[in-house]
Formats: sequence, structure tokens, C-alpha cells
Amino acid sequence: EQEILDSIIISNTAAYAFAKDPLRQDIAENFQYDWIVKNKNKPNLRKLSSGGSNAIYLVEGEIVTGMSKKPGGSKATKSIDFQNDNEYYYAKYTETCGGAQDNQCNDGKKFVEQANLYCNKHQDNKVFILLVDGGYYTEEKKLSIRSTISEQNRHRVRVCGSYEV
Repeated sequence: EQEILDSIIISNTAAYAFAKDPLRQDIAENFQYDWIVKNKNKPNLRKLSSGGSNAIYLVEGEIVTGMSKKPGGSKATKSIDFQNDNEYYYAKYTETCGGAQDNQCNDGKKFVEQANLYCNKHQDNKVFILLVDGGYYTEEKKLSIRSTISEQNRHRVRVCGSYEV
């Protein structure tokens, strides 16, 4: 064990092998949150629980909370990240192209699909925002995801970067 610790201290390569990717530690999500609060006049924006009974999900077109475990399958999203009054944000930061990045994007597409379904079922004032930042989300990629939103729901289901909120 001591040999490994010593190698981490003296070798960047060894340290890198044991380092956790910062983008998998909520750093990007925290940056998105802070940037929106400071630059987009959203003082009521709050972070939501990412798990446990306080987490909020979209499941089969319904807003669901109070679950003892995360819902699975194709008819549910991962937990919603932020809320600002009637706005619900699903935040993604993805850099370059690849398999894992495509999975991140598919999570976002599932959120849009479930938000669209919610809006079809409920004529209320809730707005759902897929917040996408990073080099992966080109204008073409955002347009492609937006094209899956029903015309009648485009004012309530949005796909945008932090600067567009």
C-alpha cells in the first residue's frame, strides 16, 4: 500500500490512474447551477436531492417523489437536478463524442420524452428544461433533441445551454 501511495506522490501518471474524473463529481452541475443563479436572475433556483425519498423524477409522464428507490426502465428519468418555481431543470454537461457521452445524451432525450408526455397529460404552467452544456451539445445536436418535442409543448419543454435559459 505504501508503495502505491509513494508512486502517486511522485508520478502524475500513477496519480491520474487513481483520480476520479471531476465531471463525475458534480463539478459541472454545480457550475451550471452557480452560473444560472448569478447570471440569469434566478434567485429561487434550488438544487434538488439526487436520490432518496426527496428526489423528483418524471415517470410515465408524471412528477413523482417519495420513492424508496430510483425508478428504472425506459419510462422514467433520472432525478431532476434543479427547480425554480414552476421550472424543472435536468442538467447535463458533456464534452467530446463517444459511447459514454451518447448515454448521457440519451438520458437527456428520455427527460424530454417524459416532459413531453407530462405536458400532454397536464395543462398546467410547469416548464421542463433540458440544460445541456459542453462541446458535445452542438447547435445541431440541440436541434435534433428539440425536434422530438411536440409542437404544442415547445413553450413548456425546452433544450438549451445555460447561457440560453
